[in-house]
Amino acid sequence: MIIAIVPAAGFSQRMGCPKLSLPFRGRTVLEHVVRALREGGADSVVVVVGPHVPELLPLAKAAGAHVCQLAEPTPDMRATVEHGLRWIEKAFSPRPGDGWLLAPADHPSLDPAVVRDVVTRGMDGVQRCYQTALMRRPDLAGHMSLRITVDPTGHVSRATLATSAAPYPWLSTCVENQAAAWSFPAPSGGASVSLSVPLDFATN
Repeated sequence: MIIAIVPAAGFSQRMGCPKLSLPFRGRTVLEHVVRALREGGADSVVVVVGPHVPELLPLAKAAGAHVCQLAEPTPDMRATVEHGLRWIEKAFSPRPGDGWLLAPADHPSLDPAVVRDVVTRGMDGVQRCYQTALMRRPDLAGHMSLRITVDPTGHVSRATLATSAAPYPWLSTCVENQAAAWSFPAPSGGASVSLSVPLDFATN
């Protein structure tokens, strides 16, 4: 099972209204992102909504997403995502082998084909990195968050670990090199797209 998390708890003060409710090609920004994730292979999409933007609740539900409504504002995106993960733990009871994908909500040009390739083909190389690393350290386990930027041509222009702590330096380098070699269908709209891919490595 793949669950996508969409943090939607920002204040959008410069826009005068929640930017995720703005129209984009016949839908709202939020609806475009949820649709791309669902069509790209996410089994479920969870939108984490702040208490100051209740107008996003019906938009998320109409797009077919689950909603995690926060009782209080969060200081940053990390805190928002952590709330979402705790909500997922209670609502879905994920099993070993399930995964989750973090997608910023303000990328309406996100293409389902990009999501689909991240979820499927790209992970094969990452798994090979881990299996090779296990030969060197049989007890190796840990968590990394990989951030990739797909440029308008579909190539990965940037691949870095979003977290400073890595379970094993060789594994980190291998994963980054794998991601840097990925290529995807060109994002629609001619814009770059950024995605965060959480990676959990466990020996069982």
